[in-house]
Amino acid sequence: IEASSKAADKAVTLNNVNKFEHDLNLFLSKIHQTPFHYKEEMVIKIAEFNDAFTDFKENSQKRDEKFARLTVFLANVIEYYQKDLAFLVPTVCDALSSYANVMHPFVRMKCVQCLTIITKKGLWDPIESLTFIIKLFIVKDKELRTFLGNHIIASIKKLVEKNKDNTVKTKLQKLFNELLVDANEKVAKRAFLIMTELYKKQIYGRETRCGIAESVARRFAGAAEVSDGDDITVSFADGAGGDAPPRGKFGGGKPGGPGGKGGKPFAGGK
Repeated sequence: IEASSKAADKAVTLNNVNKFEHDLNLFLSKIHQTPFHYKEEMVIKIAEFNDAFTDFKENSQKRDEKFARLTVFLANVIEYYQKDLAFLVPTVCDALSSYANVMHPFVRMKCVQCLTIITKKGLWDPIESLTFIIKLFIVKDKELRTFLGNHIIASIKKLVEKNKDNTVKTKLQKLFNELLVDANEKVAKRAFLIMTELYKKQIYGRETRCGIAESVARRFAGAAEVSDGDDITVSFADGAGGDAPPRGKFGGGKPGGPGGKGGKPFAGGK
């Protein structure tokens, strides 16, 4: 009887989740058609999100479907209600900074997807976004690391193609130099592997790679190769920081998580 009762409760919960997701998707399609018709409904949704965020903080380890799906939903409509949703990026960044290491992987991924959606819409400074997102590599979540790596490389490629002057490249090189020198070692290795992949894709040339060679040599002095601990390794033709193109492949692992400001690990919860 007890097993039957649990199965029935699980079925009810699943049905509720499916209905909630269906209703959100339906509402999303309506907003895309005529966003100005749904301002009052959005006020209710924002209040719903705030309540869900409060509940999430009280139990940050559970698979919180409501908080996770509302987070992505708001990201998908943020361009229509920018003033009302100005809190979204700081709130999600705060959630990841405080709880990323203990979050349920589903919730963590949805929070990261929220940030990447907003970045792709051009509503969050791309350098600021990369600075935060790349530090999520410190979280032990291989699936997330793959997602992050692909997103970061695609974002940088798009950013460099869109901005033909050297200003963006200079900012990116400064960011990666800082990560290589000051960040948590896991983040530093991933930063270098990402730079290697950008070099191989000819997004950056030899001159830029040589520009970070000194930082690499300081951080990984004498190393014949750099590995991030998954199955992603870069071998040097002539030692760390050499001019020859590095050998190896990026993207063999699966996704992983955040680090706080200055490369410090994210907190395990409050």
